[in-house]
Amino acid sequence: MKNTEIKVLFDAWMKSDDVSLAEIDFVKQYYDETDDLEYMAHGFYAGYCLAERHSGQCTWTQDSDGIWHTSCGQAHEFTTGTPEENQHLYCPYCGNVLEAKEYDDEV
Repeated sequence: MKNTEIKVLFDAWMKSDDVSLAEIDFVKQYYDETDDLEYMAHGFYAGYCLAERHSGQCTWTQDSDGIWHTSCGQAHEFTTGTPEENQHLYCPYCGNVLEAKEYDDEV
């Protein structure tokens, strides 16, 4: 399947009645007119997670090296900023609402 065909299918899914506004907002953080299929796949997976109505919370805790460790067992690194500053409202691994706990060197 060509990238353009995948984009057409993705756009149709985003506009369908099966997708809520919250799901659209969530998936849009992964889909920004990109041709990167792996990036789009994360968006599809995130949409799937929301479609399954995962309503729990995933806590991301930052370590002293700036790596974010998720309560669902993953590790994530941003080039700059926090999850919120990078428009991550939900965990891309489990689909739950993301709660960030920044590293505090005074603790």
